[in-house]
Amino acid sequence: MGGWVVAVGELATPGFDSTIESKLAPIVSVSGVGVEPHLVDLATWVATMWCGPIRAVLSSATAPSVRVSRGSAQRSRSIKPIDDDVATSTRALLAQGGGVLVVPPLQSALSVIAAAAESGPVLALCPTIRMCILGAASLRRRGLVVAVMPDDWSRAASGVDVVIGARSGVWAPCRDMSSVVVIDEHDESYWEERVPTWNAPEVAKERARRAGVAYVAVSSVPSLRTLSITASVKLHAAPVALHAWPQFVVEDLAAQPIKTSLVTTSLVDELRDSKKSVLAILNTTGSGRLLACKQCRAIAKCDTCAAALRQDQVGVLLCGVCESSVPAVCRSCGRTVFSVLRAGTAQLQREFSAMAARTVVEVTKATSLDNLDLSCAYVGTEVLLYRVSSADVVVFLDIDAELMAPRLSALADTLALLVRAARVVGTNGRIIVQTRELNHPLIQAIQKPDSTQIQEAIMTMLQSEVHRRSSMGLPPVAYCSLVEGLINEPPQASGIQIGTFGNVQKKRDDVGSVYLIKSASRNDLVTYLVQLRQIVAEKIRVRIDPARM
Repeated sequence: MGGWVVAVGELATPGFDSTIESKLAPIVSVSGVGVEPHLVDLATWVATMWCGPIRAVLSSATAPSVRVSRGSAQRSRSIKPIDDDVATSTRALLAQGGGVLVVPPLQSALSVIAAAAESGPVLALCPTIRMCILGAASLRRRGLVVAVMPDDWSRAASGVDVVIGARSGVWAPCRDMSSVVVIDEHDESYWEERVPTWNAPEVAKERARRAGVAYVAVSSVPSLRTLSITASVKLHAAPVALHAWPQFVVEDLAAQPIKTSLVTTSLVDELRDSKKSVLAILNTTGSGRLLACKQCRAIAKCDTCAAALRQDQVGVLLCGVCESSVPAVCRSCGRTVFSVLRAGTAQLQREFSAMAARTVVEVTKATSLDNLDLSCAYVGTEVLLYRVSSADVVVFLDIDAELMAPRLSALADTLALLVRAARVVGTNGRIIVQTRELNHPLIQAIQKPDSTQIQEAIMTMLQSEVHRRSSMGLPPVAYCSLVEGLINEPPQASGIQIGTFGNVQKKRDDVGSVYLIKSASRNDLVTYLVQLRQIVAEKIRVRIDPARM
């Protein structure tokens, strides 16, 4: 049986049974270096704060190869200073001890890493391995010695200028580390999917604090959790370049002749231009459940939290986020009849093929995109944005399905999609956003005339969202957890709010419940969850602050 040695005790330790020593079997072999010794305490902290087994954390933090060779440090003898606005802002933030740096999507976030490397070795995180590889290649062209995780673990342990990796890169060795940089701090890829569901930026921040080095989080759209603690974290915005955001085109779906159609004039023009590569995004492969008034086509949304409403019983509309209910009456025209807007990628592929003078490809898991054919257009879910590195046009066929999804993370998820799409189209491309909610703050923000005003409007909207959440006692001001298992009813406790989040099939004949447990204090929430595990006979699954909720 394999395991990790995380500490060495003595026979004289109080409570140690000396008879156990004679029963211990000898160690057969040492399979690898395991976890960096100074990160064992951090792994214990993660397991505690996210209420999960330390074994899963140690597994993420373990060196990928059996043997790791540690040689002499390989560092650049001379690093040429970067002279741009982002690098200048980075130096100013590092002089203050670190913080949050707002960098628009089409300005180089790699300048942050390069500027930080001027002061010493940097541990950098990116959302995806692809971004790490491309970023490492760019940094090497600037004369820096870079180790990409997990393949270059030995080089990182020996010592380089930059250690760069995705989520698990937060556990990578970084000899003589001087700073920690997290690119796209808002990205949901940083959440661990297994329990404990730790968040890499939070772990990186704690690692930097324990090491006594600067922590810099970089994002175009900082997470609400980060913005909620800006009193203790410095927020700095880099000067916005002329084309820091791409061109946005907003199309009103409510003005379409066919009520349920997602085909607009701009979309048809782009599909028929065979010289442009087009990506059409719709996160629905089957059917959607977005309700619209049958008369005026206004979306049914909650007055309290702005999420889309659903109709589970006649005459009543329900909100899946705040659990409020209202009569089934349209706020705009007073009618009582609603229709469900339905669309799927397979159906759209057939419609687009009929109207476009070229091939339209539906992208699924089995579709190969190694060589993008500019003579084709592509339709698929948001995964398409991660599988294609560049395109001329990105079309969000129905942004309302994301913007008003019945989950707390809907706004953040939509912003992350727009940032990703901006990087795909670049400065010369276009993003077409089709919506029925022209008055939504995000839709208003992306219609601003220049990049500076777009960035300012988005930051103002995010700050307003933090204040609105604060007044409602919702995350990020509060901390929450989804608890899944065969639990009849969780016990009440002071400072703990308990609500039902749904059901899940646990066994062939048993249906478990999913509870939403909230608290204003992270420590109180963790303490309650630990006690809950002790009193519940069945095994439960705990997810603290999950990415999408």
